[in-house]
Amino acid sequence: MEGSSTRQTLLDEDDLAERFDHYLRTVMRIPQLEHAFSAPWPPEARAVLPSHNPKSQAAAVWAPVLGWLLVRVLAEYAEGNTEAGVSIFDHLRLRSSFAEIFASMGLVGEDSWRAAARIRIALLLSSPSAKVSAPGLSSALWEDSDVRWLTGLHASEGILYFNKEAYEEVLWWTKLPDLADLAGKATVENAGIREVEQEMKAAISAAKEAGYKLEKLLAPAAAEKTDPDPLEEPTYENSSDIDTPEPEKNVTAR
Repeated sequence: MEGSSTRQTLLDEDDLAERFDHYLRTVMRIPQLEHAFSAPWPPEARAVLPSHNPKSQAAAVWAPVLGWLLVRVLAEYAEGNTEAGVSIFDHLRLRSSFAEIFASMGLVGEDSWRAAARIRIALLLSSPSAKVSAPGLSSALWEDSDVRWLTGLHASEGILYFNKEAYEEVLWWTKLPDLADLAGKATVENAGIREVEQEMKAAISAAKEAGYKLEKLLAPAAAEKTDPDPLEEPTYENSSDIDTPEPEKNVTAR
């Protein structure tokens, strides 16, 4: 029985490695998809997605992509689905581990923590609450401290604003799972590419029309009636604070 258990474990580990290798080969084809878009990717896309002409150093782009793949495979291996990825990431306190690894790869200062935060955001996309019918990010994603941090969300005179370039980087990053799926196809699906383009265009346009004000973006009709509470930005002074951030005030349209 003990030998049988050991053999089964080895088989499972082999399967785990095969899955990771499969996903790795898939995301390595993402740069090829750019040619199928109607226009070259903007700098905000090339700052976070694998491409033939990256805006950032290769480590800054590929490190969080590989981290996302690793946790995704672990979630499938342990729970049989990708929705468990965030729980695994938080329970094992992988943020600190990834940040330390990324720092050793040359990502200095906050860049290593930002890369680790992108991993968690990509994992959040497997949650049903992350699905949206309107352009951009869902209300549930906006309540996440990593999303708020990476989009540069801040309060000014009682109004919450987000940074245009940072927001568009996050938007492009949230397309990583979709692009990975498209890259895994035998042939390029132009319909899928057009869908990603249309979603990005609509999300960027909606943010511009909202004046990069969060409440107006989430609920344009209610934005003129009331102002949201000022944001208390999350602090990331040490790994303990980052892994278990203090609860923030929810930003909801009233």
